[in-house]
Amino acid sequence: MTLSNKIDDKQHSAINGDLDVNVAEKLNSANTGIEVVEAMNGKKNRAARTSLGLKWVAAGALLGFFSCVCSICNPIESLYYVNLYGVSTMAVLIAFYGLYLIFE
Repeated sequence: MTLSNKIDDKQHSAINGDLDVNVAEKLNSANTGIEVVEAMNGKKNRAARTSLGLKWVAAGALLGFFSCVCSICNPIESLYYVNLYGVSTMAVLIAFYGLYLIFE
């Protein structure tokens, strides 16, 4: 019998944050270790970081696309270099921050 089979539905919902119970005590009484709880919480935290990272990458991509279109159209000639070097650089930095959150 694997460790995941030993945890019943109530403990799964407690691990996911649906119930206010002492999960470590219940898992120890069911002969499962605290490592199971830490592993499940780690997966939950990684999923949240990945979701946040994807949002940062999307924001950077949209800002980069906007910067590219504005550089090509050049609607305000005095802001050409600010747009080309400033906004594009910020877009790349935002996108790479999102990639950092995803791949860390």
